[in-house]
Amino acid sequence: DAPLGRLPILVRADAVLPTMLPGTGERLTDEPSRLLRCFAAPHGLQGAARTSAWIEDDGLTHAWRDGAFARVALNLERTADGVRLVARRVAGRYALEQRQIGVVLPPGDTRTLALQPEGLDVPLVPA
Repeated sequence: DAPLGRLPILVRADAVLPTMLPGTGERLTDEPSRLLRCFAAPHGLQGAARTSAWIEDDGLTHAWRDGAFARVALNLERTADGVRLVARRVAGRYALEQRQIGVVLPPGDTRTLALQPEGLDVPLVPA
C-alpha cells in the first residue's frame, strides 16, 4: 500500500524526471527548488542514451507564447564508471529562478554522477 502523499510512479530507464525538493509543494508557481531525479538503467543493460525534456516558465501567465520559457534537454548517459547528465538549454529566454538545481540517483544507486550544465546559468549539484 502506498500512502496518498507518496504515490508510486513508473519511469522509463535512463529518463530524468524534474521535480521539486521535498517540502516545497506549498508554493506551486514560484517554488525556488528543482530536483532532477535520474533513473539510469542498471549497469550492464544495453541501450543508448536517452534525452528527457524539462520545460520551465512562470506558471502564471501566457508569456511562454512570446518566448518566456526555458526548454532544457536532459541527456542521461551510462558510462563505464557511472552516470553522466548533460543539461542543455535548447530554446526559450526564460531565466531559471533557482539558485542551484539538485540532481539525484535513486536510493541505493552508488554510481558516480557526473554533471554537465550547458547554457543554464544555474549550477547542477549532487543532492
